[in-house]
Amino acid sequence: MSRRRNKWLMVLAVGTVASLALVPPIFHLVRTAYRDRAVVENLPAGFADDVSRLDKTQVAEIWDIPSDPQKGEDQLRELLLKAQSTHLHVSIAGARHSMGGQTIYPGGIAINMLLSRA
Repeated sequence: MSRRRNKWLMVLAVGTVASLALVPPIFHLVRTAYRDRAVVENLPAGFADDVSRLDKTQVAEIWDIPSDPQKGEDQLRELLLKAQSTHLHVSIAGARHSMGGQTIYPGGIAINMLLSRA
């Protein structure tokens, strides 16, 4: 009888320790998943940001590349001439995975190299 009781006490002790070790991380994950927002807020006009959404930067203009390559090349040439004449810096953004805003120049022209899905 004593061995059986010791066995159950050991199982209870191990279960308690396991519960104390696992419950806080599981609670944290559940709480984080509950609070997480699936909707990404849109940036106000005249602002650019990287994928982290932590470096909202005001820019003079955001230029989206057109789907027609010839049209895009002509417009890009005009845009770069305009930037040169007005002394604006130009930044090029693709997937925006800089995670620190290195690809966005404040007050400059941001070129969005991703094709729109319209």
